[in-house]
Amino acid sequence: MTDFHNYGQMFKRHGSLRYYILWILANEKKRGIDIMDEMEKRSMGFWKPSPGSVYPTLKSLVEEGLIRKNENGTYELTDKGMDLLGINKENPSKYKSTDIDRCLDEAESCTEYLMDVDEDLTQYLDRIRSIGEKFIKISEGRRASNEHH
Repeated sequence: MTDFHNYGQMFKRHGSLRYYILWILANEKKRGIDIMDEMEKRSMGFWKPSPGSVYPTLKSLVEEGLIRKNENGTYELTDKGMDLLGINKENPSKYKSTDIDRCLDEAESCTEYLMDVDEDLTQYLDRIRSIGEKFIKISEGRRASNEHH
């Protein structure tokens, strides 16, 4: 079983905390405490970073020009931060095409994971086939159907 309580140290060690903060700010402006609460919420309560790790990271991100701190205490992404995340500045809800690459990388990684799993996947075969059929439609130049939302 995964030890979720060590995730905080992993984020700090690998510098991922900064990217996690940036992704949270991609959705809306937030205060430092709200960022911490959002991290706890997204980890389903398994991890809430300490102020001692979040606030120095926020300061560093401001110094790097990736975020700015507003007068009301909220932080938001700068254009430089949006560029780093591949967010389209004219239409923030639309990501740049590099997100398609990221999506395909993730799909490929998930596929490799499923190929390596030692578990019997019989109960998932219908769903796997359905997802595969959508990829085939995309590869043939047609949009995937939205029948399984």
